[in-house]
Amino acid sequence: MYMDLINQFIENYKKKLNFYEMAGHIAARQLESALQAAGIRAMVTSRAKNPVRLKSIRNRTGKLI
Repeated sequence: MYMDLINQFIENYKKKLNFYEMAGHIAARQLESALQAAGIRAMVTSRAKNPVRLKSIRNRTGKLI
């Protein structure tokens, strides 16, 4: 049951990966703009977790981190 839930999560994550990537980029741009407006110099980055990597972490540790 536990592993089925994780597998379902990973499959759902794969389907929505483009959404997560775009959301991350939008959030990074907004944060960078807000920091610049406040006079704070910063380099903001974003990324969505690679679903293959999620699966390998789960397989290695037996749990999702």
